[in-house]
Amino acid sequence: MRVTFRAQFRGPKALLNPSGFNWPNPPVQTVEVFRRGSKPPFRWYAREADSRYRTELTALGKAPTHGTMKDAVAEAFNEQLSKWAMFDLDGKPLNEALIQEDPDGNFRKNLPTHVAALSQVGMTGNEYRTACNVVVGAAQIRSKRGQQAPDCLECRKAWEQVKEELRLKQA
Repeated sequence: MRVTFRAQFRGPKALLNPSGFNWPNPPVQTVEVFRRGSKPPFRWYAREADSRYRTELTALGKAPTHGTMKDAVAEAFNEQLSKWAMFDLDGKPLNEALIQEDPDGNFRKNLPTHVAALSQVGMTGNEYRTACNVVVGAAQIRSKRGQQAPDCLECRKAWEQVKEELRLKQA
């Protein structure tokens, strides 16, 4: 899955302000860090996300990782007004807790974990109805008595109802 990162900044300096003119009240700019290419080695670039033209900030060049490019963008402005947030290519915000990056720089969605209700569903026995009333595969199931809480907020409430002394001991 392809992702972008966005944050808001104010007051371009150095590379993004070659004239050196200082605005008394500089406008807020939303900057987007994005990846170009589908095969490693990937390169990350920055562009303006506010306008419909999405002008690339070529003065910042390219970077091998999104973290490096985010640092370069932050250095090119006087102040950062918001934290970096992750978005999909359609501009919808993503929950970073449910996204995982592999060592090659590819992103994928993690399947949220749940707590199973009492019954199995399906012929194979590998699917369970959960406390939040969805059906998931066995790989997404956590024990109510386990040490690790499930990702699903509704299922977490069921997990929290079990007293600490009844939890399974860690090996």
